[in-house]
Amino acid sequence: MRLSTAAAPTPLEIRVNGMSGRDPQFVDITMDMSDLMTASGTPAAYGKYRMLQVDTASGPVIYISGGVFARLLGKGRSWARVDGARYRKISGIDLAKQLSNGADISSFLSVLKASGATVTKVGPEKVADTPTTRYRAVVTVERMLSSQGFSASEIAKQKASYREPSVSYDVWIDAQGHPRRMRLDLPVVAQGQKIDEQVDMTMSDFGTAGKPAVPAAGVVQDLTEQLATQAKKNAAG
Repeated sequence: MRLSTAAAPTPLEIRVNGMSGRDPQFVDITMDMSDLMTASGTPAAYGKYRMLQVDTASGPVIYISGGVFARLLGKGRSWARVDGARYRKISGIDLAKQLSNGADISSFLSVLKASGATVTKVGPEKVADTPTTRYRAVVTVERMLSSQGFSASEIAKQKASYREPSVSYDVWIDAQGHPRRMRLDLPVVAQGQKIDEQVDMTMSDFGTAGKPAVPAAGVVQDLTEQLATQAKKNAAG
């Protein structure tokens, strides 16, 4: 992901690597936001962390290691645990959706179809050495958010951060129907500042990833209430 503003002519990069799966559903990523932290005057190490999200019978559970979360953990604890359902009940924010949005590109393509996106065929192209067909999908911000399960009030808040009424995606699909690349450009507004956000994802190794192990209870500390209460205060402020 690259973020550009008039105040920062050199794009700030956020680098993400990882895997996602279905049946059972999970997302396991490592994220490096060092550029963003440094630009904001925050220690670069705060932007480096690993996030694991797994679905359970009671809802999504998120585990986070490293980054700024390390400062909140007690001695001997290396993972923060957040119960997604409890977090949403306290804060009114769907943290699981925010953190994993776009990580499962296959699910996201289903969202685009459900939203009634207008799709056009661009033509054949290669992603690395894999032959693919490139498509472009255009969908209104409102319908995109609605198909992702956001409520009317959440959509109203989210729409305010987009500078255009519609969003376009370029998606590269191989002969087996696997998405190999996805790219989008988002003109957004954050704290009154215009930001051009570009996301470029490539996918590979379909069907080879095993489900990652959940951290042992002895190294985990539950921070659901603490983080949800702070998020609620921030939203109100």
